[in-house]
Amino acid sequence: MPTSDAYWLALRRVKGVGPRTCRALLDKFRSPEIIFRLDEAEIASVGVPRPVARRIKEFRDFDALEKELCELPRLGARLVK
Repeated sequence: MPTSDAYWLALRRVKGVGPRTCRALLDKFRSPEIIFRLDEAEIASVGVPRPVARRIKEFRDFDALEKELCELPRLGARLVK
């Protein structure tokens, strides 16, 4: 199961999810973790184009994001939400 930080990073990694889309989704659903559990129609309900909603729903690359997040402390970096 992905960490909370992985969901945050994943949301921004989905092609087509920029700052406005991210804000609209978070304003309505409050957490990236919840967004990734929604169906495509619920995601699209805030004005997200269907292809983008589908990419959010189909995102599965959480393992790579977890590895990336594990590297942050070694680099002296942190995830900014």
